[in-house]
This record gives sequence, C-alpha cells and structure tokens, in this order.
Amino acid sequence: MSVIILDRVVKTYPNGTRAVKDIDLAIEPGHFTVILGPSGAGKSTLLRLMNGLEKPSEGTVSVHDTVLGKKNLRAIRREVGMVFQQFNLVGRLNVMTNVLTGRLAYRSWLGSVLHLFREEDFRIAQAALARVDLTEKAWVRADQLSGGQQQRVGIARALAQRPRVILADEPVASLDPLTSREVLDLLKGICQDDHIPVVANLHQVDYAREYADRVIGVNSGRVVFDGSPDQLTDAMVDELYQRAAPVKEPLHEASTLAHA
Repeated sequence: MSVIILDRVVKTYPNGTRAVKDIDLAIEPGHFTVILGPSGAGKSTLLRLMNGLEKPSEGTVSVHDTVLGKKNLRAIRREVGMVFQQFNLVGRLNVMTNVLTGRLAYRSWLGSVLHLFREEDFRIAQAALARVDLTEKAWVRADQLSGGQQQRVGIARALAQRPRVILADEPVASLDPLTSREVLDLLKGICQDDHIPVVANLHQVDYAREYADRVIGVNSGRVVFDGSPDQLTDAMVDELYQRAAPVKEPLHEASTLAHA
C-alpha cells in the first residue's frame, strides 16, 4: 500500500501561477525518496501538498488511503512528520519543549493551547532525543545549539509525532557539507532502521545519488524523471536543471504549530 498518493494534482496560486501541473505520484513505504530539481521547480509546493499545508486546486492527495480534507486534516497530519529548512524551532524555549510540540496534535484544543503534556509525552520526547543523540541537550535553549543540532531537534520533534512518514523540505540547505551528511545519515537510518519512509527535497545531485532509493526529478511543476539513482545519468541531470520559468512558491515556512 502506498504511503501517499497524488492523483492528477494541480496547484494554482491566486496570482495565476501554476506551481504543480497535473502530477500523478505514489510514495512507497520503506524508501528514502528524494525530490530533486532547481530552485523554483515546485518541490516545496509538492511537499506541502503531501501533508495538507497546501490544498490542491485540482485532484486529490491521499495519505494511507484516506483523502486529505478539512474534516480529517488534523488527524492525518499528525501521522506526517515535517522537517524544515530553517528548523522552525522556538529559540527561547528549551530543546525538550520544542520536541514536545510534536505531541500537540494528540492533545485537546485546550491542551494544545496551554501546552499541557502528559508523562507519556515526555517519555516519547526523551526517546526521540535519544534517537538523534541529543539527550544531554534536553534543557538547553534551542538558540544556543549549532545549526546541525537544531536540525536534529527538528527531526526529534517529527519523531515525537510517531509519524508514519517524514517529509523533509531542504533539510540540509542551511548546513555545511559535513553536518549535511550527518543529518542525511540520520534520516536514512530512520528510514532503514525505524521503518519510517522519508521524502526529502534536495538541490544536491550528489546527495540524491548517494542517499536516495528513488529520485523524483521536478522542473516547472512537472515530474520529468522518476527512477533509481543509477538511472539518473548526467544527461538527465542536465535536462532536469535546464533553465525554465521559475515557480513563484510562498517564501514563508509553516510555523512549528501549524502542522500539529
């Protein structure tokens, strides 16, 4: 059974820009899937459609055979962990509290507003921090961490949701090469060892070839390549990255609580 299915999905913004153009796509379990393409290709919009942060103008998005809609959006979103390029942490709060925000979707509206967490939530958050090797940083302010550590907190927050899939939007774009590999190693390990499929937007072809089980190439809002890294030839990369009119995607990222 596919984890996420996009069926003839189109996304058109109010200014008339068509960011995603009639895409049919199925994300399979057990895979580290990389969505690859140039800036403005529509990658971020595609990822946001997968967890309901964007609503398709046409077509449907299904998560575990359930079509995303207003009535089930909260319930389905908590099964989809999200890792952001700019980490989306609350810097003045400690690491533990940031990770605990991944549990908000499991609490009542009032509990979410008041950040009322249970003992079970703390156990889950502690396990998530241990998974990303940050147990000793639990009570440190998030803004005192390095960029790589902050991204690992973001991954721990996603794990605290107990997700069935993790989406990562340019998770290493703000990191140096060594730290980027550490983060990608962690995400790949979560996919292989924790059996949580990962879908990651990346710019870097080398990383896609090294880490991906499957590469989906996107340009101008369309899928132009879908195959294994071995099939991603230099000629295909040149075609994928040919200059095209960029998609004007939103510059904002969802807040930490927006997907809870």
